[in-house]
Amino acid sequence: AREKGFCYEADYLLGVCFLITEQYPNAITLFRNLLKVGKKPKKNMFLLLSVCHKKLEDYANTERIVIPGLFSFRNAAENPKFYEAYIYRGRLFNKLKKYREAKSDFEAAVQLHPERQIGYVGQGDCYRSSEDYEEAIQCYNTALKIEQSSSVLLRKAICFLELERYDLALADINRILESDP
Repeated sequence: AREKGFCYEADYLLGVCFLITEQYPNAITLFRNLLKVGKKPKKNMFLLLSVCHKKLEDYANTERIVIPGLFSFRNAAENPKFYEAYIYRGRLFNKLKKYREAKSDFEAAVQLHPERQIGYVGQGDCYRSSEDYEEAIQCYNTALKIEQSSSVLLRKAICFLELERYDLALADINRILESDP
């Protein structure tokens, strides 16, 4: 029901439309207003709000919003969809060069869903960003056991290049070319 010109669901959907059409400042304003209403917010609203800030390269607000927001729900860690929150926050921490926190989030994601590749890829990206190329290669190998991926092979090849193991880098690059000519 609409009260005083306000309908929570309609305004939420309008915010999503603003996000989809890349009108990030409008989406931010609408989502923030919805959070102030006092009604229990949708769990993904914090994620959508942080995506808007990230798209505007406002990483401080992205971190400030996503961490307390997503992780404020009781029993959230038992929720299977919470996996994506760990992945998202891990990527954010990696971008902010907070590698310890990023590794922790990716590890939590892997614990929730060890059968999914993306948690291992995130771990590998963290290690690669912190110049621990051997560990990154191990994580990428684990991800590749789950599913073959050109992007993961490329990441692994980059690690081999950094380690000056050119023969192994070339082998991975050739595997990419063979699978995706």
